[in-house]
Amino acid sequence: MRLRRAQLIPTLFVLVGCYSIGATAPDDLQDFFGGLGPFSIPLMLVPDQLSMLKGDSAQMYITSSENISVATWSVSGRALLFAPPGGSLDTAVHVARSDVRVKAVRVGIDSVIASATIGGYRDTAEVQVVDSSAVTMISLYRDRGDTLKVGLTGGIEVMLKRDSTHLVRGLPTAVTISDSTVLSLQPPEDYYTGFPGRYFMRANKAGKVKVTFEFLSVRNSVDIVVLP
Repeated sequence: MRLRRAQLIPTLFVLVGCYSIGATAPDDLQDFFGGLGPFSIPLMLVPDQLSMLKGDSAQMYITSSENISVATWSVSGRALLFAPPGGSLDTAVHVARSDVRVKAVRVGIDSVIASATIGGYRDTAEVQVVDSSAVTMISLYRDRGDTLKVGLTGGIEVMLKRDSTHLVRGLPTAVTISDSTVLSLQPPEDYYTGFPGRYFMRANKAGKVKVTFEFLSVRNSVDIVVLP
């Protein structure tokens, strides 16, 4: 049985659960992990898949169960270049680092390769670079629902999408609030690491506002009621 990396963590919980209650893991999982004995992930590149806009940049990093803290980096295609701090764009990072920033320079599919300086381990992440016309939807998720009390804070996750299931990393091109005295909104503080689309909101006074997020001609909005 072949497992995708996205299935790995849930599978680990299944195995731990089996072990804790004295059960036996399925044969195919035992074959995959070598039974219920110790296993490790020597090197993993995060994120392992990414879709981003041409001209955008994103942070990538390695994690390891073997105390591997740095790696050298390269790309296999022409869609991405590395953007080192204070340096020029390049196709490789020869000085070992734990993380890198990649810049999308051409539409297409590329691979980022992290190679450990010890042990011969390596991992690869696939990155798809799209242009702005690929964004057809904006999905909004509120962590406190449609209401917020004065003085409290909350968040709105803004997700650009190619379709109902495929995200495109990026930010809206415009954000408007019908009454900024009722609700204030701040853009994400750390855009380059993690998922960039979480906006921070603060309820200032009672009222109702409409917050609209736009990406060129694509838009979506949400009504927020601020209670006393």
